[in-house]
Amino acid sequence: DLQRKRIQRQTPSRRFINNARFLNQLGIQAPDVTEWYSCDELAVQMVIYQRIPGRDLRDLTASGDTTALDLFPTFLARLHDKGIYFRAIHLANVLYQDNGWALIDVADMQFKSGPLGVFHRARNLSHLFNVAEDQTALAAFGEQQLVAAYCHSANVSTWQYQLIRLWIRLHRRA
Repeated sequence: DLQRKRIQRQTPSRRFINNARFLNQLGIQAPDVTEWYSCDELAVQMVIYQRIPGRDLRDLTASGDTTALDLFPTFLARLHDKGIYFRAIHLANVLYQDNGWALIDVADMQFKSGPLGVFHRARNLSHLFNVAEDQTALAAFGEQQLVAAYCHSANVSTWQYQLIRLWIRLHRRA
């Protein structure tokens, strides 16, 4: 379809800018890009934005603070309810702030017209659990605890909960 081809031709930096703007419009804090540079000869692009306050979940869990991780499933369910499929999901791309949450590295995501279906939800969660740098922290926190809290926040049915758990187990990277 024409729109899909147009989106695929966008450069990563252009997708980053557009996604960040759209997230901010949806009430999800994301980078506010102030400058954009491109050097076609070197195939290099760069976006400049102000630092977003907060600490990433990877840093927080490494320091032994799991308070934000307790709240994370509710935030992730909110993203999915808004139709946001965040492919670059990992603990270093989610910032916890005093007043909420923010996302960084937002070039690789999709926006659906309604809440994500169970398969997109399961795929996104499996991406999270397959990031090598986060596996120890997520295992220590309790993967099943996180999935159960997410499913409760997302108000999914029992069979959807079982399907999400199965999907994650079947798509686990060794």
